[in-house]
Amino acid sequence: MTTWLRAPRTILAAGWLVFVLYSYPGYMTGAGVDQLVDARVHGLTDWAPAMMTEFWGMVVEVWAGPAAMLMLQGTLLLAGAYHLLRRAMAPRPAAACAVGVLLAPPVLATIAVIWPESLLAALGIAAAALFCAERRWPRWLGLGLVFFGSSLGHGAAFALLPIVVALCDVSPWRRRWPRYAIALALWAVLAAGAAQVNDALIGAHTHKDDIALSMDDIAGTLANAGPLDDDAVRADLTGVALVPSSALQERARDVAGHPERYTDAASGLFTAPATPEQIAALMRARVAIVLAHPWAYLAQRWRVAQRVLGLHRPRTWLPIYTSFLGATSQWPFAAHLAQHSLVQRALVAFVTALSRTPLFHPYLYALLAIMLLPLAIAWRSRLAVTLLAAGLVGEIAMLVTTQAPELRYSLWLIVTTVIAIPLLIAARISRDAATPRT
Repeated sequence: MTTWLRAPRTILAAGWLVFVLYSYPGYMTGAGVDQLVDARVHGLTDWAPAMMTEFWGMVVEVWAGPAAMLMLQGTLLLAGAYHLLRRAMAPRPAAACAVGVLLAPPVLATIAVIWPESLLAALGIAAAALFCAERRWPRWLGLGLVFFGSSLGHGAAFALLPIVVALCDVSPWRRRWPRYAIALALWAVLAAGAAQVNDALIGAHTHKDDIALSMDDIAGTLANAGPLDDDAVRADLTGVALVPSSALQERARDVAGHPERYTDAASGLFTAPATPEQIAALMRARVAIVLAHPWAYLAQRWRVAQRVLGLHRPRTWLPIYTSFLGATSQWPFAAHLAQHSLVQRALVAFVTALSRTPLFHPYLYALLAIMLLPLAIAWRSRLAVTLLAAGLVGEIAMLVTTQAPELRYSLWLIVTTVIAIPLLIAARISRDAATPRT
């Protein structure tokens, strides 16, 4: 009986059960509910990754609601973490550490929500585990997961780049550099293919994210630039409809960092673009502003990075979402009404209390990854090096492509760093065991 309780499968099952007790049937924000509605009616827009929405649409034909997506995210992450850790330690400690990864408070709080970033983390870890398999066919399956994962956001493909290049070996050559070159070419094909498929699936292009990013970067760059007269600002913003007729830089400084005010009819900076030509002009203006004021743009990106990393947390910073329905106007069509159980309320209260600690500050994991990477290289832990590099590359990509300060954008960094820590401990123990004593 004791042996059965201590078996790796029992440990993994217990951890998975806690995950389900905390999150079932899956939390959703308003955007998640909108995506579920789109999945049911197969009305694909660019408000969410189209490939994920289409996949969800197939899933709900079998299992309605978000529960199946929740199970997929949690199971892939747990199984992938276990198989990665199993390469460096015995089954029982590998199972315990994998459960620790899944139930780490910032991971649990985010993987419990149906988000593209949650699915990306699960697919990425599962793909890394498949790339480490002895047989070749699981590696091709891993490339399939990378293809799916690359569709889950603008920076998703770059987050998966180090994993594909360092771990994926599907070439007939044994030399290192030809393998890396082939893996890099495969990654480029998968990333480009995922972008093309996403674009082909979209029925209505709104460019919502591109508009939001352009407005944020233009306002922030103008706010950080040196003194500019109105004629200089208009020259950079050719074709962009503006609310004020004068004092443009002052208005940009007033609204910068407050997206809800960008298109305010009275005190905003921009008139909301309504035609494809206006949208294109806005995106061209972003490029022109960045090229004209590169240092101001870097200052703007650093401001965003501070918020995403948790160095500065505005009032809108919400590290935990525990709503089953989210704020949406489509709730009558969502058909997903649930209530927290007694156990669930206790678990949520515990994680919520921890959310006020540094455990939920992404900069902590960025610093850990930066400090641990040289150790991983020195101790020749290939897996740890790859995961730490992937986390940092993914975070940099997210910092460039997002304007919203949310914990979910740092989930990939957090997951890879948390898995790398026990891998490094195991590498150190193996190193010490191999060193002859004098």
